[in-house]
Amino acid sequence: MIRLVDMELLVKKGIGLGLLMLFFYTTMAQKLPRPIVRGQFQQWTSHEEMLKWLHQITASSSDLHLKVMGKSHLGRDLVSVINANLQDSDLKIMIIAEQHGDEPSAMEAALWLIEQLPEYKARFGNVHFCVVPMVNPDGYEQGTRRNGRNQDLNRDHLLLLEKENQAVHAMYQEYQPHVLIDIHEYPADIGTSDFPWEKRTQEQLGIVTNLNCRGSFHHSFSSGVVLPEVDSIMTLRGISFSEYAVGSMAKKERIRHSTVDIDDGRQGLGAVGGSLSFIIEGLNGKGRNDNIQSRVEGQIALLSALLEVVLKNNEDVFNAVNRYREQEPLADEVITSMDHFVGNENWKTTMYHKDSNEPKNFSYGFYQSEIWPIKKVQVPSGYLIPASDTLLNQWLMHHGIEKIRVLKGLSSGTFLFKQWKHEGWKTQMLEGMQVPGWTGAWTVQKVSVAECADYWYVPCGQNQLKRIVMALEPESMFGLVRYPEYAHWRAEYPILRVERD
Repeated sequence: MIRLVDMELLVKKGIGLGLLMLFFYTTMAQKLPRPIVRGQFQQWTSHEEMLKWLHQITASSSDLHLKVMGKSHLGRDLVSVINANLQDSDLKIMIIAEQHGDEPSAMEAALWLIEQLPEYKARFGNVHFCVVPMVNPDGYEQGTRRNGRNQDLNRDHLLLLEKENQAVHAMYQEYQPHVLIDIHEYPADIGTSDFPWEKRTQEQLGIVTNLNCRGSFHHSFSSGVVLPEVDSIMTLRGISFSEYAVGSMAKKERIRHSTVDIDDGRQGLGAVGGSLSFIIEGLNGKGRNDNIQSRVEGQIALLSALLEVVLKNNEDVFNAVNRYREQEPLADEVITSMDHFVGNENWKTTMYHKDSNEPKNFSYGFYQSEIWPIKKVQVPSGYLIPASDTLLNQWLMHHGIEKIRVLKGLSSGTFLFKQWKHEGWKTQMLEGMQVPGWTGAWTVQKVSVAECADYWYVPCGQNQLKRIVMALEPESMFGLVRYPEYAHWRAEYPILRVERD
């Protein structure tokens, strides 16, 4: 049986990537090969085929458990596969894939990992996995990006209005992974008549960008260890690789390392929850069934390279994430708006002529490599939320955020209760988009604890502190009030800020 770490040796001996991967698939094949392997990469695995295979492979293994987490909007099973026998010392890694139904190689890479879980357990010992291979089965079966309710699941990790994300977040809260990996595909940067060059990097890896989630270890390890080591592995495997970036050189757009928003999986699920978090972006085809095998091979190569680097540093990651989670409830300030800015370096990449496929190296100056804070707020003791606001109370429940009765939560000490008085509703340009928000100030309200019986108290001293503050501060670029579902708050903000007197 060939191991992942042996692949580079075969590359050095001159075996081509295609033959290498074919040899790899053949030698790793189990009695229950994945559906896409059985079909010789001629078509993607359907949701039904995936479920059948997962039932078979988990039934034949004492180490793998299949769990139905919930149902999609159209009633399809949402499942995860988990290692048995979780130990306190295990590094817990959660993989989610196929949030977008038109990115099928993400799911196939997750199925490959499920097939390899016993091998990883045997090699590394103190590691434990939870794999969610298809978050969006409705969109997948329809071949669409969005789910069965026509919503983008990777823009719903703050509001949590969709059943699929509610199930995934419940699994995350139960599992509490140290590492979260979200697998996607991205479209090529298509050239124009004026600029006939296309970006076709086969695999990209993104790290956390929101400044509140970039603790010293999280950022230094991701940028200083993971990215360069994964780059070396991918180079050895003959697969083009770069740090994940968005923006088109052909269209003269700015290049930046994705968004700082917390409504996506990498940050809104993983990083805000305290995990060391990554997003994988493989190159999509020009059509759904274009280059099936190479797309799957690229995703497997990057996922395995990332796991190799993380697991090589198993103990450091385990300790650092646990320490980060212990310290988060003690934070005294949260950044509520931030943006990308041009730094001192150019974006360098290889692009290919759209007609001749000739490669050419480019250096591009409009590269916003820096992220700077714009507004910070001091963390209050907590917030009072109206008991009658059903949507907000459901939001707290779906995120697993603690709320307690006011008389119990504020039973000792004296407090200042502050009401938001706004001067006007406005928009500001952040990340190249118009972000709605307010101007105004918190003003002291002369009310006693006894007069707040119709409120719940949400303390900030809990593991969800940063999410709480980013979502409930009215001027925050991440605030709930910016969404149409909470537009009724704009007339009079219903949340009170609680500070010790």
